[in-house]
Amino acid sequence: MKLIPFFFGTLILIGLAGCKSRKDAVETKVATEILPESILADDFSAYKDGSSTDIISVTIEKNVMIFKVSYSGGCEKHEFKLVGSKLIQKSLPPKRGIMLYHNNNGDSCRSIVEEELRFNITNLGYEGKEIVLIIEEWASPITYIPAVN
Repeated sequence: MKLIPFFFGTLILIGLAGCKSRKDAVETKVATEILPESILADDFSAYKDGSSTDIISVTIEKNVMIFKVSYSGGCEKHEFKLVGSKLIQKSLPPKRGIMLYHNNNGDSCRSIVEEELRFNITNLGYEGKEIVLIIEEWASPITYIPAVN
């Protein structure tokens, strides 16, 4: 009977010995999120036929623009693109028009879906300086100062 506790104790020690430290034993991996890049376009005509989207909020964290949106759907995968104009208004600070393009992939379902969208907006910067982004269908311009990694 004394062998049973010894046996289980040995198994536990062998299991822990395989880890370099207690930290390794409980380490969780954080997946690196690959964000879609914003797109620069000569004009928005190729993106005017997008599906309806309500923008609830817009924020910027470092070089990431975060949209909280709602739209009708729920049966198909929806695709979003953040498109910026190549043209920049010559002002201080400069201004660039941008839009959120939504492709519903023919989704005819009527559920209201709320989603958070994240885009790498490094492409929307201007010479590493402050720029004002004017978002189509959003009342307030938002200032973007590129973050240095």
